[in-house]
Amino acid sequence: MSGIIGLISVSAATVGAGPVTSAHLQLAGSISPQTIYTPTSGFRVRLVAWEFTLGSNAGNLEGELYFGTGATIAANPTKAVAHMALEIANQSMNTPQSYPDGAGPIGAVDDVVSCRVDATGDNARVVIHFREE
Repeated sequence: MSGIIGLISVSAATVGAGPVTSAHLQLAGSISPQTIYTPTSGFRVRLVAWEFTLGSNAGNLEGELYFGTGATIAANPTKAVAHMALEIANQSMNTPQSYPDGAGPIGAVDDVVSCRVDATGDNARVVIHFREE
């Protein structure tokens, strides 16, 4: 299976793991954390790949990707997946990351996947590929 980030394996590395699924979210106009995906009750989310992209903005912009419902990564650093620069001095960056099957970050049971950016009016988008386990 090929995603926007590249080739994604479709064989479950963990017994009971579901198929690779994806979710995306447009992060326009808010610095508040936003939920990308809520797992089925009793399951955990294991990330297979993710990517932040940015259309255009003026200035510097940082993005955060993490498990749970904290206001920022700093609220619970142990649930952090990524904290990255999306734009520096008006130079947009594309930030893909993928993991070997079964080796990506995994949240606690029932933990949502959240993200946020640190400036409003942005045209940031995040895409995640994951399994429920």
